[in-house]
Amino acid sequence: MKIDSEQTILGYTRTGKDTYEPIYEPKRGFVYTQAFIICYECNTAISGCGGPRHNSLCVKCFENYRLERFIDGQGPLT
Repeated sequence: MKIDSEQTILGYTRTGKDTYEPIYEPKRGFVYTQAFIICYECNTAISGCGGPRHNSLCVKCFENYRLERFIDGQGPLT
């Protein structure tokens, strides 16, 4: 998912109850840890650097989670 011409959202990290922050593609020129970020739902690698991050979802699983919440009537995520 692209949000502008420079940053790509790779997934989301849970930061609180029903709150998630996007995981962005690493930028050139910055130093990142070389630890994988893995989706806790489907075990797909979200990124090969920037981790470890627990409670992370890939874009596909995040969209499915939002849809399930909407169908159950629990409202939107923030």
